[in-house]
Amino acid sequence: MKFANSSQSWGVVSQLFHWLTALLILVALVLGYIAHEMAASPAKIKLFVLHKSIGITLLVFVLLRLLWKITQGQPAAATQISDMNDKLAYWGQLTLYSFMVAIPVAGWVINTAANIPFKWLHLVTVPPLPWVHSSWESLASLAHEYLSWLLVMAVMGHMGMAIFHHAKHGSNVLLRMLPNIKPLVFFAIFIVLSVAVIAASLYSVSLSTAVAKSATIFAKDHQPQPDYLKPLLEENSLHTHQQWAVIPEASKLAFVGAYDGVPFQGEFKDFEAAIYFDPATPESGHFNVAINTGSITTYSDDWDESLSDEDWFFVSAYPQARYQARVFSQTDKA
Repeated sequence: MKFANSSQSWGVVSQLFHWLTALLILVALVLGYIAHEMAASPAKIKLFVLHKSIGITLLVFVLLRLLWKITQGQPAAATQISDMNDKLAYWGQLTLYSFMVAIPVAGWVINTAANIPFKWLHLVTVPPLPWVHSSWESLASLAHEYLSWLLVMAVMGHMGMAIFHHAKHGSNVLLRMLPNIKPLVFFAIFIVLSVAVIAASLYSVSLSTAVAKSATIFAKDHQPQPDYLKPLLEENSLHTHQQWAVIPEASKLAFVGAYDGVPFQGEFKDFEAAIYFDPATPESGHFNVAINTGSITTYSDDWDESLSDEDWFFVSAYPQARYQARVFSQTDKA
């Protein structure tokens, strides 16, 4: 077992880089496709965070692999391969490396242009790329998508030619990139491992979403609930002359939220508010707001569909929300 490359074969380190890179590409492509096709939900965001984390990992792996290849050199041309095929293989490898660098970088540009904060595996903050403008998002998205499909075709061509030269010409092009395991056994192990990693990724996303949902429901069930039966304007009738008027068309009830580092803004379009406040007796004041949760909007269909379900505001179960402030104090600030 040789760790470094030799004149006839790739070393263990190069083999690990090769097959771990292949595994990351496969998992990233599958998870990215599944996330893209999912309806807007917390699970979709979690899956995209995982997809982006794998993409950043792939970028690092490819750069390390290139560094190792440059410093260690590579084996001589595979046996039973013509000079023309050897040149084509060189340009094919160069194309693969270009795709493996360009695709994660395009995803990074999308994230930067959209101004979305991102943590690798929710642990390490990935900084935005400098000099990236918000107008680059659409172009980077197209590049990310179409380069991914080109990568799929390039990988299939790379695999097909390696297997063809191995089976047809008896070349060592395939065997020298494999450990001392029969090709069929190795590929069976690789497929099983890939499926297991993808399944574990999807399970971890669904499990974490279910845990978050359970925690939210538990918190709702165990927190003191306000008295929703009291009319909004019933209290402090002695101070009605100090009631402040709320002008609906000139008022706005907005909020800023974030989920897994992804920020979003929204507002409630339908709400009522009653403000009783007398500067002479601030301790007698109160501020009540009744909110129609079904009027929530982020001006994005994807987010609006998600925010109404039980993972967020659970509008069907909680059609109305209340905010009450009963303690007022005077400060020196204007």
